[in-house]
Amino acid sequence: GGIGSFDIVNGGSGAAWVFATNQESFTAGASGAPTPTVQWQVSTNGGATFTDIPGATSGGLAVTAAAGANGNQYRAVFTNGSGTQTSNAATFTVNTPPAVTTQPGNQVLTAGQTAVFTAAASGQPAPSIQWQVRTQGLGPYVDIAGATSSTLTFTATAGMFGNSYQAVFTNGCGTATSAAALLGTQVALTTAASPSSGGTVSPGSGGLYDPGTVVSLLATPNPGFVFAGWTGPVASSTSASTTVTVNGPMTVTAIFAPAPAGAASIPTLSSGGFLLLTLLLAVAGSVALGFRKGIGS
Repeated sequence: GGIGSFDIVNGGSGAAWVFATNQESFTAGASGAPTPTVQWQVSTNGGATFTDIPGATSGGLAVTAAAGANGNQYRAVFTNGSGTQTSNAATFTVNTPPAVTTQPGNQVLTAGQTAVFTAAASGQPAPSIQWQVRTQGLGPYVDIAGATSSTLTFTATAGMFGNSYQAVFTNGCGTATSAAALLGTQVALTTAASPSSGGTVSPGSGGLYDPGTVVSLLATPNPGFVFAGWTGPVASSTSASTTVTVNGPMTVTAIFAPAPAGAASIPTLSSGGFLLLTLLLAVAGSVALGFRKGIGS
């Protein structure tokens, strides 16, 4: 009596690998008199404990690949009247294609700053990663030599702005590509007054803006000057208050001109105030004229 020998195919210290849509069959056999029965068991906690699989009492066990089955261990327990023998456990590994879990984000920098793009993907086995670049939106993406980690880091230079970057993940089940991330740059807006003594411009010169930003401008003349216009791509070249859309490095200049004689000392009046001033000047002129005639008579 007793169980003389047994063997488990795809078992022992080995493992079974299947794709996520496949099915794997384990087989096991044992000799003994009387012929032993078999009961398959599964462990879902790394082999700490095993439980019987209901109905799994034949020499073969078919396991369908599923995410929940990944890492499970299976073994066969053979029994007859003389005793019990247990096979070694076989680990079930479910291979899955890559799936992007972290997408890289756009970067807006200035030359000399550090660009950092990050991407990640799931998959079994763990997928490899290869970063690629497309220059200025032209041509295909090409591999970046040595860029094979989840984070791509480099110092941005002026020639890189407009490039886009993507990560390609690969394992034995397939390939997945991340979304493309753009490397943009903040651009400088230079503002100036001409002549510099003629007035001020708000905002001040040298501000950095994301491409496409609409910036409000205001030209304020100094005493003795009046606003005469703008040079540069402003929305209105004749209004002291206007806007400019910053799409690249640019310069806008407020032009000031000397005010006409006496203009600086005359306040701005409403239409009614202007009429009153006109009447007062007319009366004053009449009085002055009568006075001169009196002197001459």
